[in-house]
Amino acid sequence: MNRMSGVGTRAADTARTRAADAANTTRRPHRAEAPGLTRTPNSAAPPGTTTRTPDPAEPPPAATGFTEQHRRALRATLGRFATGVTVVTTTHRGTPVGVTIGSFTSLSLDPPLVLWCLRETSASRPAFTAATHFAVNVLGAHQRDVAERFAGRGDRFHGTATRPGPYGVPLLDGAVAILMCRRRRVLPGGDHVVLIGAVLTFHSTPGPALIFHDGGFLASGPPLEH
Repeated sequence: MNRMSGVGTRAADTARTRAADAANTTRRPHRAEAPGLTRTPNSAAPPGTTTRTPDPAEPPPAATGFTEQHRRALRATLGRFATGVTVVTTTHRGTPVGVTIGSFTSLSLDPPLVLWCLRETSASRPAFTAATHFAVNVLGAHQRDVAERFAGRGDRFHGTATRPGPYGVPLLDGAVAILMCRRRRVLPGGDHVVLIGAVLTFHSTPGPALIFHDGGFLASGPPLEH
């Protein structure tokens, strides 16, 4: 009788153990989510799939690229870099064309080369990529209205004092520097095109230049003291 009781006890223990194992197999233990991760709300996603909450401070995944939030944060970061303000001008089919540009820089002194960037979707793109020559007009501190006019819509040359330059390219009066260039190369650059020009002639005049920084215009000041 005791032997049979011992066998029954062992059998019951075995049954309970198997039931517990089956329950553990069916029911997954809860795992704490890593910081910045949330369960995917999409019911079509595989169970347990996680997505990362966008954080502008973190680099975006290479597979998905920048989100709009990343782009806004990057734009604000790049705005910390102060730049001069230029209006690049040319002539296309007998009509003067000009656009405000902050992405102008010196590329080489020997040979003398400069470059600037223009958005792929700009209405001025066909004119500048076809023109053989262009002029870079470096604006003075008093020419904020010119910078805003050539960044907007409408007839940008209306009310703007200009004079004819070489190759029929209009030059802006009041600019603190002007570089006359021959278009040398046009290169793709993401959502912009990069235009490289060989400097043919140039001149500059004294006076403060117009500066763009943190989304606003400033005037260049005297050099800092040592």
